[in-house]
Amino acid sequence: MGSAKQQSAISKIMSLLQEWDKGSKVVRHKILQDFVAQNQNKTGPELEQEFAQAASLFLTRLTAWLRLTYMIGTSLNEQLRAVSIFLSASSGHKFMAEFLEVGGVLTLLEIIGLKQAKEEDKLEALKNLIHISNAGRKYKELICESYGIRAVAECLAKSKSEETQDQCRNLLLMLAQGNPKFEGQVYKGLIALLPCSSPKAQQMAAQSLRVVQPIVKTANPNIVEPLLNLLKTLHLEVQFEAIEMIKELMEYDVSQSILKQLVTKLRPAKEDTIKRPEILEDPEIPKINAPLPVFVQQAAAAKTIGILSRESNEIAEKLIQLRVTHNLLYSMGNMDYADSQRQSSISLEYLCRTFPIVDEHVREAMGENLYDMFMSNPEALYMTMNHVQADVLVSNKVNIPKFSYVISEDKILAHSFTLKEGEREGREEGERGRDRGRRKGVGGELRGRREWQWATMSRTWWMYDAKYQCPFRSADLLVKYLQGKHKPVYHRYSDVGDHVVVINTGQIAMREDYWRTFSYSHHTRYAKGFSRTSAWRLHNIEPTKACIVIFVFEKAVYSRLPGDLLRKTLMRRLHLYPDENVPEDVLANISDQIRQIQIVPKRYDQYTKEEIENFPTVFDWPDDHVIKDEKQPAPLIEDIKR
Repeated sequence: MGSAKQQSAISKIMSLLQEWDKGSKVVRHKILQDFVAQNQNKTGPELEQEFAQAASLFLTRLTAWLRLTYMIGTSLNEQLRAVSIFLSASSGHKFMAEFLEVGGVLTLLEIIGLKQAKEEDKLEALKNLIHISNAGRKYKELICESYGIRAVAECLAKSKSEETQDQCRNLLLMLAQGNPKFEGQVYKGLIALLPCSSPKAQQMAAQSLRVVQPIVKTANPNIVEPLLNLLKTLHLEVQFEAIEMIKELMEYDVSQSILKQLVTKLRPAKEDTIKRPEILEDPEIPKINAPLPVFVQQAAAAKTIGILSRESNEIAEKLIQLRVTHNLLYSMGNMDYADSQRQSSISLEYLCRTFPIVDEHVREAMGENLYDMFMSNPEALYMTMNHVQADVLVSNKVNIPKFSYVISEDKILAHSFTLKEGEREGREEGERGRDRGRRKGVGGELRGRREWQWATMSRTWWMYDAKYQCPFRSADLLVKYLQGKHKPVYHRYSDVGDHVVVINTGQIAMREDYWRTFSYSHHTRYAKGFSRTSAWRLHNIEPTKACIVIFVFEKAVYSRLPGDLLRKTLMRRLHLYPDENVPEDVLANISDQIRQIQIVPKRYDQYTKEEIENFPTVFDWPDDHVIKDEKQPAPLIEDIKR
């Protein structure tokens, strides 16, 4: 029976091949349609069985006809779908090797680059390339060596089908991952896509760059200009991707260049803002009042500056050094584009509330009336602003000196008067005193700054929760507050440090096996008096005694302080408690807290029942699956041998 069935399959495939060799275009088209319909999702062995171990003969004829007719487009879609069945078949590496030996990759790349090719044909060709790249790293390198990155990038830029563009993006991402030899070329190809005319292609290129950037690990300086030019577009989704990419590039070397360019975009060149002369306008053509691209870029740059300033105060200080205050005021005076005024007002309002020196210069540049309108409702300021006020903003001369902005409001709040009511009143009195000083002279200014200076020089009481925190890393952080390094008045030989209250020192954590390997030495100064005790043993000796529980944390801080005469004085301001029970007199002095250095994950018993039920599962057991009872005793060895 087996030989008869095999003879039947052989005769069937022989008749199919003869029909293919002698058939016309219509006949071959019908054969391909039947082949695609009958062999979807088949494995390599199944295809060989279907064709009586002669599937390679049909694949050879198929690839030969594809190479001869792909430029004409004769049944091109059916041919590519038939090739896809061979390339996507599991355990069908033989078919893929045969297809690549005859130049299949070059043929597919030429198809996606043809101007006359249909979008559905390009889509099928891209799917075949994805099947090839899925086969392994050497196949990805083969595509890249055939100038595949350039061909796929050009297809993404010129394609009019969103589905085709999506496949191009997926293929580029696959070529960048696990392919260290050509990941840089993929990165540069995506940068070259940013200036293209297709908004969808620009959006996909920016999205892909956000994925490829951590893989490459270094930012190319050529990315700055095309990325900032994306802010000129009216498509908000493209602007969003550009802003997100800018946020991620703040961690790389090009951050300073990006910040400088963003500040420059707030004040466009005069030749870019000149409108078209009215004499060149055709009165019969309906006029569309579209904003100039530089104004759109100006508004987007102001929005990006606001987002970056809220992300990090360090970035905000760099922007102030680059004269962002002057340029934001200039952008607020742009009466030709309301969105520029609105976004600039929002960003500048945040800088004024965060940095007192910025607030002082802005108040002086605007005047009292305009400043009050600005601070009361910055989003709607452009609706009530007149041309005289706009001219005042455009002609501002604000120039904040370098390093004068370092004492920002959030840092001063961190010093002392965040929570304590009396110190908060001192700050408010300082603000009122500065206002009186502007009206009455230098005397009022000095009286207003008296409370401000007292708030900076006073000793603040900080609280730090050491629960599940590394004592060594925590000590590096707390030493700065004990020495006063977070204050602008710090000096190495000046005693300007603060008090630090540490709770839950009995629940500290150490990384790796430090509890076992880290030890403390002691010597009684007598013969054979040396001893060494591991950290875990010392931490657990008589846990009812607080002095033993806090020993590990205290030694960690003590060892990180300079060994000078101030060490004992600074240690007196370190208050350690093994749990959360803090005396009332100490708790009354605490005005702020120090953020923990590492996030404490939630335990399983801390999740609610709803969170556990809604948590995504890897798989579900079948209904008829029976789980073996683990309490059932294992069979005896004699029973197994029997």
